[in-house]
Amino acid sequence: MQVSILILEEVLTHGAPTVKVLDIDRLTSVFDDSAEIVEVVELLVATADSLTKRLGTALEKQQADEGAYLAHELKGAAGNAGAETLCERSRVVEMAFREKNWRMVRWALADMQASLAVLHYETSELRGGA
Repeated sequence: MQVSILILEEVLTHGAPTVKVLDIDRLTSVFDDSAEIVEVVELLVATADSLTKRLGTALEKQQADEGAYLAHELKGAAGNAGAETLCERSRVVEMAFREKNWRMVRWALADMQASLAVLHYETSELRGGA
């Protein structure tokens, strides 16, 4: 529970961290054409949607190890794709699961889902209106 308190204190003192929804500059430096970028973004969104549903189930069943594992997977996928906000929010979800702080998991998961909704919105045009 100590880590959760430190995170909340940091947010209350300094505000939520300002990070990009998706680092397109990073993706364009890694991939040669826009079709590859679209493929990566579509894969991220599909993966994030699937993992988020499974995280909800892990919370309902209070499966700390499974929840931490899934959040870690999502954190990695988001980080690799340049989705900084989703990556950071997934990190908080992972930590909350590891602490078995179910109230914090619920809050962090809702925050992460909001970040995922923003990612959906911000990338919908790139993904062809999906």
